[in-house]
Parts: sequence; C-alpha cells; structure tokens
Amino acid sequence: MNRVRTCLFGLRFVWLLIATFHAALAADGPAAPQSAVELLPPTGKFAIGRRSFHWTSPAGRQPGGDNCEILAHAWYPAKTIAGAATAPYLPDFVALQVAVGEAELKAAAGPAYDALSKARTHVIAEAELSPELNKYPVALLTHGLRYSALGYSILAEELASHGYVVVGVDHPATAFAMILPGDRTVIFDEKLWSQRRTAEDLRAFEQAKVQQCAEDLVFALNQLESLNRGTLEGRFAGRIDLAKVGVVGHSFGGRVAARACQIDARLLACALLDSFGRTMHVETNAEGITLHQPAMIQYARRVPKSGVGRALALLQNGGKDLEDELRPIRQKFCQSVKADSYEVTLHIAGVSHETFSDIPLLEGGQAEATLRNRRRAVQLVRDYTRALLDRHVKGSAAPLLDQPAANSDEVELTRYTFRGK
Repeated sequence: MNRVRTCLFGLRFVWLLIATFHAALAADGPAAPQSAVELLPPTGKFAIGRRSFHWTSPAGRQPGGDNCEILAHAWYPAKTIAGAATAPYLPDFVALQVAVGEAELKAAAGPAYDALSKARTHVIAEAELSPELNKYPVALLTHGLRYSALGYSILAEELASHGYVVVGVDHPATAFAMILPGDRTVIFDEKLWSQRRTAEDLRAFEQAKVQQCAEDLVFALNQLESLNRGTLEGRFAGRIDLAKVGVVGHSFGGRVAARACQIDARLLACALLDSFGRTMHVETNAEGITLHQPAMIQYARRVPKSGVGRALALLQNGGKDLEDELRPIRQKFCQSVKADSYEVTLHIAGVSHETFSDIPLLEGGQAEATLRNRRRAVQLVRDYTRALLDRHVKGSAAPLLDQPAANSDEVELTRYTFRGK
C-alpha cells in the first residue's frame, strides 16, 4: 500500500459505506474548537512519569547474526510534582519529521498531524517513581503494523495511573519509524510487507515476524529484571513486581502478545485488541490449547446489528455480515484458552480498528457527537483492559468482568470455557 495512505501509527482501514454513514449521522453538532488536543484524562490516583530506553542485546539472535534492538517507553506511577510541565506526546517529533519528510508525514498522519507535536499528555518526563507502594506490577504493550508504542499513550497513562509500570516496545520489524542513537532511522519496510506471496509463504513470513517481535518482548522483560536488580538505570531497582506481568497487543501486536505468552510463562495474562481477522493465527498444541494464561479479545463491530446502517453495510458487502465469518474465529480461539477467557465487542457508532489506539482522539475538527462517541469507546477499551489485568495480574477485584454477558447497547461481554481436544 502506498505510504501516503498509511497512518503514522497504523494502517488506515478504508471505512465501509456504513462507517461514513454513521459518522454523518453522529455529526449533529458543531465541530469541537480547534485547540491543542488533550489526551483523555487518566482515572487513577497516581501521577504519571515517563522515560524511554534504547536496549540492544549483546549477542546475535537471528540466523543472520542481527542483534535484538528495541526502543522501550515506560509509563509508571510517579511522585507528584506540583506545577511540573508535562512531556510532549512525541519527544522525537522533529527528528521523525526530518527522517520521514514533512509532506510524507502530513499525508500519513492526516487529521492527526497537528496533535503529534501539540497534544497534551499527563506525564512528567523522568519523574521519580511514586513511593506509595514498594513494588508495582507490569503491563507490556506491543503495537500493530506501522504503529508505535507511543500511539497508545491514552491506554498506557490510564494503566500507570492505577499503579502499573507500562512498558511499550517499538519493534524494528513492524514500527512505522524508529529514531535510534547515532542518527539512525528504521522506517517500516512497505515493499517487504506488500510482496505477493503464496498463502503458505505468507503464513511463514508472518510467523517469522511474530516470533521476532515476541522475542523482543521476552528481551524487554529480561531488561526489566536488570532494572529491578539495579544493574541498569537505578530508579526502578527493587520496585518492579516481576511476579505480576501481563501483556497487551493491538492488531498484529495481538498475535505477538499471544506468541509471547506461549514462549514465556512469566506473562500471566494477555489482552488482544482487535487482533482477529481472516489471517489471525495462534498456534495450537496437540491438546487443542493455544494459551494457558487468561486472555481477553476486544473487537470493534463494524456492521451494526440493526437499522438502516446495517442495510447499507450489507449492500456494501454483498449481503454478508462480516461478523458471521469472524466471530466463530474469535470464539474458537477463546475456547482454546485453558484458563479464563473473555470476548468484548464494542457496538458504538463509528468504532473502528483505530479505536484501540490514540488516533481517533488526536484528529482535529471533529463534531462534538463524533468526539463523544470516540471518547466513550476508548474509555471502554481502557476499562476492560484494566479489568483483565487487575484480576489476573494484580490479583485484585474486577467486578466489570462479572456483569451479565450483554451489559449494554454499547458493549457485549462473553465469557468462555476451554473446549480443547
């Protein structure tokens, strides 16, 4: 796909006619005032710090001898600093624009471009870790194709405000762009990913990339152990609870998160955000098990359940409801998890693949009704992700997961039990 049509943090899905129709219906008010975008405020009690790391493994990992090299962005509960200035959304925006090109970046980011340099976060760069608790649980965060971990700042801030150390990993294999030490830039290889391949070759190619990124997460977890020992940067020494670690992945990152759980039992639970399409594959063992850890699938329902919008969507897709094809795939996965598993389906008008990232709330010029729907959808993503981690990583109460299977017109929660071979 031409990178002009590629969003800064992810592949922009071309909305079906129904998405456009619903957006028009939602635009029943004036556009929100044009001002600097503030990220959706976190709801927890902790102030939030943020710092970034560049980590390179000392030994080659791949057959070609390449090192494991990643960027890791950590959001964490911080000591409150009265009057402290918040950190920029993208700390390397200028370098990124130089590396990618201004015109290219504007075309890629679209309506979110201005927010990349102007969005207001709720984090203090390099703040001290909060002294309130002795140790804090961990949530690893892995992005989708052409995304960046910083593109999930709204979710990361929320989790950090509730007492998690969130570590988002930028993967050279799948990130939109990475600015590395020594004036090096790694940009997403569009030609590599868009090559024509047989179904067998495509599966092998994707599996190799999933494995590479999953190993990045394992490497990041090993680095956190070094941080905890104090052999790396000292502020986290003894303060990270590595007996309580979960992982969250969006889109392609969902496959990465699931694979990381398969190869590293230190991960206690995983949330897979809009990760299941026609090509979603998670390997199953001889007993029909994919994961032994609790898992949650979150999904954006593109086709409304009723009304004129549904009729338009079905016309656009030859009378077929995509749900009829994709939901059995998600259900089969949930039933292959030998632990608690959950499916969360969002039904809010205008919901899309990008709802699970910051993108919908970064775009300027939105009608108030559209913005209101998007905020609600993002809040639901945060609520359910945190509920999974609270129960299965932190070990605390998560009443949201105990509500009826269909708890509102906005969201549907379904719980599954294992049905392996």
